[in-house]
Amino acid sequence: MELLPSPLNELLNLDLVEAANGQATIRMPFSKTYLQEADIVHGGIISAVADTAAVYAVLPTVSDPRQVTGVEFKINFLSPAVAAGGEITARATLVKRGRRVAVCDTEVWQGPTFIAKGMFTYLVKEQ
Repeated sequence: MELLPSPLNELLNLDLVEAANGQATIRMPFSKTYLQEADIVHGGIISAVADTAAVYAVLPTVSDPRQVTGVEFKINFLSPAVAAGGEITARATLVKRGRRVAVCDTEVWQGPTFIAKGMFTYLVKEQ
């Protein structure tokens, strides 16, 4: 599986490392454009990478990617992502895929530093 064409995926230079067996890993190279005022990576950027990994853990279970839409997520920031830390990696695991709802657990790392933990819920609109 490859990343589907998306302006956000291109803007963040995301790379799909794997997507199989209910797991997905997304890599994002560091860019100084992701920094906020305190010189750490903006939480919205980290959330976007985590969300993308979770989506790609779900996508192999559906026939059309347009049938998956986010309905809720929670993310805890555990450590700041900094310029010297390099690329950011999000690893998602499909926790449960029901008929209409899918839930994923995601960990986000910058090198050896665990920077965020998220839970993502998606509505699956397949009939």
